[in-house]
Amino acid sequence: MARKKVIKEFVEQDESELHAVEIVEPTIVIDDNAEETVSARVKGTWVMFWGRTSWDFKDGTRYKLPRDLFDYLKSTGNIYNTL
Repeated sequence: MARKKVIKEFVEQDESELHAVEIVEPTIVIDDNAEETVSARVKGTWVMFWGRTSWDFKDGTRYKLPRDLFDYLKSTGNIYNTL
């Protein structure tokens, strides 16, 4: 069996060299005029959570929806087919 190496010396660490790390979270800005949103009329009235956002849909009301939410609602038949 291999023997464990025993460390007999300790290295002193200068505390003045230790620095706090600042964590900065990025700010997410959604531009209503950006291509990522789609204007659409929603069928039905219900409350839905998409990501971290709560949507309180009212039947026939037009919303600016994120593209992925629009695609989901369209695939489930919850978007009116109007131009």
